[in-house]
Amino acid sequence: MSMIQLQPNARFNFNGHRGAIRYASTDVVLLGFENREPMMVRPEQLQTWFANGDMTLLAREKAVVLTTFANDKEASKYEFLKYCVDKMDLHLTPTARPFVKQLLNEAALKFGWPDDKPLSDSTMIALYTKWKKFNRDYSCLIKKAKIVRRKKQDTFKYELAQWAFDKHYLRFNGPSVAEVYRTYLQEFERAEQLAKKLDQALDEAHLGKPMSETAFYDFVNSFDSFEVTKARKGFKAARREFRSRSNQNVVCFPLERVEIDALHLQIGLKVIDEITRQEKIYKPIIYIALDVFTRLVVGYHISVSEKASETANAVVQLIKHMVNPYKTSTSAKNTWPLSGAPETIFSDVGSAFTATWVRSMLVTIGCEHHICEAASPWKKPFVESFNKTIKSQFATQMRGYVGNRNRGEVLESTIQELAVLTKDEFIAEFERYILDHYHENSHRGLGNRSPLEVWEKYQHLGMPISPDAYEKIKAYAGIDKELILRTKGIEINNLVYCSKALRKHYHNLVASNSLGKRDPKVTVLVNNDDVSKIGVLDEFTNEIISVPCTNPTIAEDTSLQEYQATRKTRKAGNSKPFISNVGADRKSKKSKSNSEPINYHGIDERLDDAELMALMNAGNGMGAKDFGHITQKEVDEADNAQAPTINQPLEKY
Repeated sequence: MSMIQLQPNARFNFNGHRGAIRYASTDVVLLGFENREPMMVRPEQLQTWFANGDMTLLAREKAVVLTTFANDKEASKYEFLKYCVDKMDLHLTPTARPFVKQLLNEAALKFGWPDDKPLSDSTMIALYTKWKKFNRDYSCLIKKAKIVRRKKQDTFKYELAQWAFDKHYLRFNGPSVAEVYRTYLQEFERAEQLAKKLDQALDEAHLGKPMSETAFYDFVNSFDSFEVTKARKGFKAARREFRSRSNQNVVCFPLERVEIDALHLQIGLKVIDEITRQEKIYKPIIYIALDVFTRLVVGYHISVSEKASETANAVVQLIKHMVNPYKTSTSAKNTWPLSGAPETIFSDVGSAFTATWVRSMLVTIGCEHHICEAASPWKKPFVESFNKTIKSQFATQMRGYVGNRNRGEVLESTIQELAVLTKDEFIAEFERYILDHYHENSHRGLGNRSPLEVWEKYQHLGMPISPDAYEKIKAYAGIDKELILRTKGIEINNLVYCSKALRKHYHNLVASNSLGKRDPKVTVLVNNDDVSKIGVLDEFTNEIISVPCTNPTIAEDTSLQEYQATRKTRKAGNSKPFISNVGADRKSKKSKSNSEPINYHGIDERLDDAELMALMNAGNGMGAKDFGHITQKEVDEADNAQAPTINQPLEKY
C-alpha cells in the first residue's frame, strides 16, 4: 500500500481504537482518535502497522439520502455518480481526463448512462469538485426539484402586500408589522368591494384569500434586515445594530493596546471654588485608560466643571497619570501595578481626544494614536464594557448617585440636593475600588483570572518603563492660546518666557516663512496653576518646548492668582509677602529633593547670568529686552561655565 494514497478523514482501526486520519503527507501523518489523544507518526511506522495488521482502514459508510427518487432512472443516476466520485476520491490524480474517461465507461457498463446520454469528462470533473466543496455530501449530486410557479390568482395578494410594505412599513419610525397587516386586510377587503361594484365578476376564487398573518410576517422578514432598519431608524442605527468585525483584537503583551474614554456619572460632588471660596455642586467626568492585555487600569483622571464637558486638558492629565512611573495612592492598600507609554492608544473622535496637545504628547512619548470613527463604540469594546462595570459596581454604591435618567423622568430631589460626597472623597473611593477591588476580581475574559494575576504572570513581556517619557510630558497642562513670538520671547500676563530652545525655534520659523515676518504666531500651553513655565508647540517636530519664566521672583508651582496678588501688593508699597489660602484644603505635598530643577530636554532651559542681566538692565527684573546685542560667544561661555550635569536625580511624585 502506498502512503500517498491515504486521504484525510479516512477512517481506521488501530488495535481496537477507532479514529480518522487528520493530515497525511510524505513526511508525517496525524492520527485522530475518538477516545484518546492524537498521535503524530512517520509514514514508515504507519506502513509497518499496516503490514503487521495492527492498523486497518474502515470501509466508507453509505450515505443516507433523504430525497425520494421519482423513478428508477433517478436512482440509477445517483448510483452512477456516487460510484464515480468515490473512485475519483481514492485516485492519485482524480481530475486526470484519461482516468475520468476510463472511469465513466466502466460505470456505464455497470449502471448504464444517466438519462441515456453519455456523460462528458468535464461534467464529471465539475460534479466531483462540487461534491468536495459540499464536504463530500452526496445529496448535492441529486437534481433539485423544479420550482412551481405561483398561480395567477395569488399575484394580487402579493402585489398588495408589497404595496403595504413599501408604503407604510418602510417609513422612518413607521408602524409595526401588526398595524401594517391590518392595513393590508382593509385594502384587500376594499378591493373586493370595488370589483363587485364594477361588475367585473371578480369573485373570491379569482382574487384569492388574503395572506395570513404568519405568511405576512414571513414576507416582511424575507427582506434585507439592514436595509429595512436603515429605512425605519436611519443609517447609524442600522450600522450599530448589524455591525460586524472581520478580525479580532489580538494582543501579545501589556501596553500593546490601551483604550481611553470618558464616562459621565449622574452624581453631584461638593467642590470649593478657589476664587470665591463658595461651595458648588458639579457632576464628575471619569477619564479611563484600560490595558487590553491585562485589563488593568493604567491611568485615570476625574474632572469637575460647571459645563461638564470633555476637555483636552483632562485628557492630557489622563495620559500623564498613565505614563507616570511614580504614581501612588494615599487611600488604597495596593499600588498601581502598571504604568508607561503604550504602543497604541485607541480613542473616539471627540475634540478632547484629538486636540493638538494630546497628539503632541503622544508623538513625544512615541505612541501611535488610532482614532475610531464616530458612533462606533464597538471599535474600542473593552473600555466601553468597563464603563458599564464602573456604573454597576462602583457608582451604584456611591451616595447621591441617581443612575441613568430617562427623558421626562422626575426625581423627588435634584442632584444638587442629593450631593453628599466631596471631590476628594469621591477620588479616594474610586482609587480603592480600582486598586483593591477591580484589579483583584476574577475576569471572564481572562479565563476567570484577575487582572493582577495576569500582570504578575506576564509582566516580563511588558515594555521597560522609561522615566524619560514622563519627564518629557509632565509640563503639559493648562489651555492653549495663540501668541506672538518675538526675539525677546513670549509675553503673557506681564511675564516674559524665553530660553535657548525657544530662540532656536524662533529663527527656524522666520527662516521658513516665505513672507519674512519677524513676529510669527505660535501655539502656547498656559497653566494658570503654575506660571513658572509654559509649553510651546514645535510645528516642525510636533513636540513640546518647555520654556521657563525670566522673572527670578517666580518660583515653581506659583499660580497666576498668587503672582497677581503679589504684584498688586508691591505696587501698593506693602512689602509683606502674599500668602494664598487657595491650597488650604489641598493635601500636603511630599517634600521635594534639593536637587536642580528637572531637565526636560537634556540641556539647561534656564537663562544664564549674562542673558538675565541683559533683561534686568531696563526694568530691574520686571521687563525684557531684545537679545540682539548679546553675542553668541558670550552666551556659550556662560553656558559652559554654569552647565549643569545631565544625570540629575528625578523628582518623584
